[in-house]
Amino acid sequence: MAIRQAVADDLPSVRALAGRYGLLGEWPARPDWLDHLLASGGLWIAREDGGGITGFCGIADDGGVVHLTDLFVDPDALGRGTGKALLAAAFPAAGVRTTLASADPRALPLNTRTGLRPHPPMLYQKGAVPGGGEAGRIAVEAVPAGRPAALAFLAGTGAYAIRAGEGTAVLRPSGDSVLVGPAVAGADDLLALVRAASAAHGVVKLTIGGPHPGLQALLEAGMRIVDMDTYMATAPGVVDLERRLPHPDLG
Repeated sequence: MAIRQAVADDLPSVRALAGRYGLLGEWPARPDWLDHLLASGGLWIAREDGGGITGFCGIADDGGVVHLTDLFVDPDALGRGTGKALLAAAFPAAGVRTTLASADPRALPLNTRTGLRPHPPMLYQKGAVPGGGEAGRIAVEAVPAGRPAALAFLAGTGAYAIRAGEGTAVLRPSGDSVLVGPAVAGADDLLALVRAASAAHGVVKLTIGGPHPGLQALLEAGMRIVDMDTYMATAPGVVDLERRLPHPDLG
């Protein structure tokens, strides 16, 4: 097995594997997060000797925090140590690191062995929130999410940002829905941001940490939980989950 950083010619095979896991639905147009990872040197692949790509790993080194965005292995190649080998090559063994671990029973133990520790759940919410709301446009780069490279990339994908009170959020429309995140807001401002996003685009999708005080208000307003991951980090408090909502693919 060979592990190396991906090059442009690897992208079709990486996309095919990402498609097998249903990862492309939120990115109907290019550039997408895989393009961003490739351009920043954060996309790694595993290839069997004389064969095709059997796994890929995404690393976003941004704002002083290294975030493991993806780790996927071809279902036909599971159990051969591919995920472990990808992490050993791509994910730093020291420094401030985070990830969102899926419910796959292999994910949490594998990430724990790299020095990450499980913390609160990350909840994926979806829904239309009635009521509208006042929100003014701001530059995407003005959202204080601590991920400057991700914000610059999102600004080039048609995303824009809004402010409500002291809260700010990046919005990326996609068809009849809009993805909110990264965002930084308290409970009341987050609800106002989501109402404004829903008024403009219909269905809202976002990722919110279990400790965020706005979780209950969003559920009461009509959002529902459709999936859950586990936030993992090298130490508590790396990300303030009581105010910050990460981007699900970029951290």
